[in-house]
Amino acid sequence: GGPRTMQEEEQGGMPVPSDLMGNMMKRLFAEVRSTDADGNAVISVGWGGDIPLFPPFVGLGSLVVGLLLARILGRRPFVPAPLNLLIVRVAIFAAAVGIIAQVKSACDSEMAKQNAGVNFTPVGGIVTTGPYEYSRNPLYVAVCGLLLGCAVLFDSAWLLLSGLLFPLYVHTLVIPVEEAFLSKLFPDSYPAFLATRPRWFGPF
Repeated sequence: GGPRTMQEEEQGGMPVPSDLMGNMMKRLFAEVRSTDADGNAVISVGWGGDIPLFPPFVGLGSLVVGLLLARILGRRPFVPAPLNLLIVRVAIFAAAVGIIAQVKSACDSEMAKQNAGVNFTPVGGIVTTGPYEYSRNPLYVAVCGLLLGCAVLFDSAWLLLSGLLFPLYVHTLVIPVEEAFLSKLFPDSYPAFLATRPRWFGPF
């Protein structure tokens, strides 16, 4: 993720329920601008903004689409035996969630060191350590892993196919915007980061 246009309101460390809908609407309809109230450069996210949909919404939507297709057209199992046993699929999903939680925690820790938050908060620097040593977008990779884990859990080829919507959306409409923004914001350091880290993982 990169810069965002709003700050979440909290009470007692937890989001105020009455504010959640308002925050979601801010995600859906962007306030198109180049800086936030403090003068920090930002990317506007939402319909009409730099990025049309908040990426987690797309991930959730792809999961819903897969579940609907499985409900209407049949589950279409794809996991081979003996991995298709329910207890094995649950274990695989639990392991995926655990790994993703560790990646998220590591990303948050490394970003805090550079004063660079996730979810499109203002960026204070380029993070090149931790998970970012292996990928320019480890959180997007983690979401792809979670969607794959869901497909395995439900053993549905429809979820496997619908899960491709998230990486396709991020690859074509999100990451290019973020990379152009960061290249302009950090012209001396970001190009080197682009040249030495894969966009996704390994050769991709």
